[in-house]
Amino acid sequence: MKIFKAISATITIFILYVLIQIAAGFFAPDKMIYSLKYSEHVLFIAHIVNLILVSIVFYFLSKQYKSRKEPGINVNVLLILPFLAGLLFIVNDPIFRFENIFNFVPLPEKGTMIIIKESIVLLINSLILAPIVEELVFRELIFRVTFNHVTSWKIWLVISTLCFALIHIDSIESFVAALNLGFVLGIIYMKQGILYSIIAHLFYNIFWLFLHIKNDVYLSALNKLNFGLGYFIIVVLCLAFMLYILFQLPQNSLKQNSQSN
Repeated sequence: MKIFKAISATITIFILYVLIQIAAGFFAPDKMIYSLKYSEHVLFIAHIVNLILVSIVFYFLSKQYKSRKEPGINVNVLLILPFLAGLLFIVNDPIFRFENIFNFVPLPEKGTMIIIKESIVLLINSLILAPIVEELVFRELIFRVTFNHVTSWKIWLVISTLCFALIHIDSIESFVAALNLGFVLGIIYMKQGILYSIIAHLFYNIFWLFLHIKNDVYLSALNKLNFGLGYFIIVVLCLAFMLYILFQLPQNSLKQNSQSN
């Protein structure tokens, strides 16, 4: 019965999050197109509203729900996070290169770069709002609500990862990549806390932005590898190294609390 309460609470959080994005479309300068992919202005408004609402919710839930103990700042872990995010970015690359790998679509030699001055909203969303809001909602809030009903961190990790992936369901590729990202961020949150998952999310988005800003450099490297054996060796090695680092991270209170309850 407890697991149904946890799932119901999670579904409610997810629906409210999506409804806020839909409502934000009516107030954005560029109106929301009928699509699963929202414009940057829509996301900007939605992130601000979600941040305010989450802060209010945390205030009222602070006494009702269990609050995990956050560790002190671990500099060694902070230094690992950008490296871990970079490894994950490489691991996710084949997901978006399926048509190129099987020669359905040739890989372009030149890409389209974004112009920073014209994309200030994109930068704010990607580097500030999205890492903070999405981690607070899909890691911290869902943890606080579900962990009181389901004390298994594994169930929480599945629920959190799935919800995170569903809001990035612009395409099948985006959904699968978001599953991987959500899993990694969930493990980081589970072991180290919300600050570390936010920072890891931030660095992953930085790599994503670098891909768009320096697209030509990235495509040139892919063309040289030509999706041959060397490309897949790099991906597999990055996957193995990423998993090794991920599961060697120092363990903090979340998993220990779940085992003690």
